[in-house]
Amino acid sequence: VTATPGLGYAFAGWTGDVGGASTNDAVLALTLDQARTIVAHFSSAFIDVTALVDWNVNWVFDPRTGYFTGTLTITNRNESQKSLLAPVWFEVASTEWHWLRTPTGIDTNTGMAYLDISAAVNSQLPGIGDGDLALDPGESVTVEGIQLMGRRTPTGLVVAVWTDPPAALSTPVDTDGDGMPDVQETIAGTSAADPNALFRIRLSPDGRSVQWDSAPNRLYKVLIATDLRQGFVVAADNIEGTGMPATFTAVPQTLGIGTAGSVFFRVEVRVK
Repeated sequence: VTATPGLGYAFAGWTGDVGGASTNDAVLALTLDQARTIVAHFSSAFIDVTALVDWNVNWVFDPRTGYFTGTLTITNRNESQKSLLAPVWFEVASTEWHWLRTPTGIDTNTGMAYLDISAAVNSQLPGIGDGDLALDPGESVTVEGIQLMGRRTPTGLVVAVWTDPPAALSTPVDTDGDGMPDVQETIAGTSAADPNALFRIRLSPDGRSVQWDSAPNRLYKVLIATDLRQGFVVAADNIEGTGMPATFTAVPQTLGIGTAGSVFFRVEVRVK
């Protein structure tokens, strides 16, 4: 089994029924002589979503101080089709012709000074849209008091979103110690304070159905494979979470019944 991180993530280890296999290797060698539950963990790295957001700044120049003070509005584009989930780090960086008056630090990825506006952004998320703590496509936040120094009116900023502090890969926070990082519990709709609240999938006795506890405002995708070397294919998508157990039963024709082998299920969850 191979753990393949998505853009902006790094493999952080395995947990579950891994036997004597190394939990630090992305490629996990298992003997599938019994039902096993394993979880791949990923830590997040720098994600630049400048291309996914629209932003504008209303600048006011103070001749007494020589500073430009701006009110920044960040909008997640409708076409981005990607929710920017909390907890995240929203940053603005100075451009070639300007520099931040009071930067938070220097980003080692770009060498540019940045300003952390996480608190200002995240404090607004509960009151935006459905209050899902994410900046969903089409939603906006406003940050006041961004100050730049320079000789001409600013025409641009570099706006980025980080899922960890700049250039830092850290061990995922797991408040309740259940093996599922808090950020994954936020996405799955489970409690990060309850070790018994986990996103788990369960197989039926015949191995042809899969069940899980769904959460409201979540969408689920079921993928199946009869040969892991050939990868998974989507069997069902956009399954609405209701807060009740959900079940998916594979159609026998889809699984190629009559041929020897095993059937593998994967269930993915995302915020609606």
